[in-house]
Amino acid sequence: MTQPTPFEPSRSPMRRPLPRRTFLRGACAAVVAPYLEALAPRGPAAPVRAAWLYFPNGVAEGSWEPRAGRNGQLRELNKTMAPLERHRERLVIPERIFTPRGNGHGAGTATWLTGGGWDHRTLDADGPSVDQLIGQRFAAEHVVPALSISTKGEGFFAADVSRNTISWSAPGRPVFRETDPRAVFEQLFGGGPEADTSLLDDLKDQVRALEKRVSTADRRMLSAYLDAIRSIERRIAFVQDEATARRLEAAAELGLPFDLDRPIEAVPEDHGAYLGLLLDLVALALWSGASRCASVMLDHGQSNRYCTFVPEVKGTWHALSHWRDTSGKTEDDDGVTSWSSRRSKREMYDRVVTWHHERVALLLDRMAALPEADGSLLDHSMVVYGSSISDGHEHGERDLPTLIAGGAGGALRGGRLLARRGATSLDRLHLATLRAVGVPAERFGAADEPLALG
Repeated sequence: MTQPTPFEPSRSPMRRPLPRRTFLRGACAAVVAPYLEALAPRGPAAPVRAAWLYFPNGVAEGSWEPRAGRNGQLRELNKTMAPLERHRERLVIPERIFTPRGNGHGAGTATWLTGGGWDHRTLDADGPSVDQLIGQRFAAEHVVPALSISTKGEGFFAADVSRNTISWSAPGRPVFRETDPRAVFEQLFGGGPEADTSLLDDLKDQVRALEKRVSTADRRMLSAYLDAIRSIERRIAFVQDEATARRLEAAAELGLPFDLDRPIEAVPEDHGAYLGLLLDLVALALWSGASRCASVMLDHGQSNRYCTFVPEVKGTWHALSHWRDTSGKTEDDDGVTSWSSRRSKREMYDRVVTWHHERVALLLDRMAALPEADGSLLDHSMVVYGSSISDGHEHGERDLPTLIAGGAGGALRGGRLLARRGATSLDRLHLATLRAVGVPAERFGAADEPLALG
């Protein structure tokens, strides 16, 4: 995706304010404009947005331990977390985080954002989840107030509700997670991406009219924003054209009819490209104001995806997480793959986790490059990244790998390790997030005191 050129916000005299919630409306689309100077320039700053990025199967013991000074200042992330090093000054890493009522592949995944419990018998995670509380609070201001997306599951448990749900609109009501980038795009912008046309084509007159009312800096931002939309349109259309060609070829070989009237999923075969496209859509959704928050599952809660897309790795993610077992003959294995030593298997496990860290670092790069108000989208966002398991082999429930990135509009002071003597409930982080985005919650789950992030 072509990165917009970062620039300093203009200090030019302000013009007559436009309504804060501005749309570019065409025959087939209603595209939200990003935060511009001309939108209520004397009013409140850009709103704080939030995102939760969930990864399964935990991390190997010791691979989430940064080096910090006595005052908690982060000095260096470890080798496994190295891709996030360039964002170290924007990170807060809390120690000894735990989920008080749910843990593991099923219960931990289902309750990661709810602070509730899971009894394995009823479809109830004590929702709503923190993302849905925010979405409900600001529903009138956004097209998709709380975006919920995931990679498409692979292998066993790919359809299990508890392992595939982190977002709940109410007790017993899991939120559907979209896995098709084209469907996500249509949720946000209404029109479907095409290779040779754009939903922006019928908005040209409105764009020109808006450009006449805003500053030079705003015109540059608007241009970058529309370019970003078009870039994603082209990427999705390219993937869909490739998928359609493959399906046509397979149908022809089998002598079967093929219905071209039904859209094919725009899921890239390359897993890195797939996850990158989904995360770019998250950045665009938050920057545009189409969504106030987003929950993203990098994979389902017991992912047994074969990680051959990571160099020098064999076996499934879940099997690798049980890094102390090397025979390949346990219930967690595929019965085919084995490893020469614990050390080599753990190294593969770490590589898979690091590969996902790289994807998250690219998202933070993207958000930091998108200008907004007196800073960037990342400055006005709070990104929570973590898992519901600590050590993958032990299914550990204490010291869950968790970090918070961004600025949250000044509420988040980065570059720190929050060292704790005792365990700290994840509910306290969720309560802090609610308050940072403007939801006046007194408590969340079992917590009535937020985690101090400022």
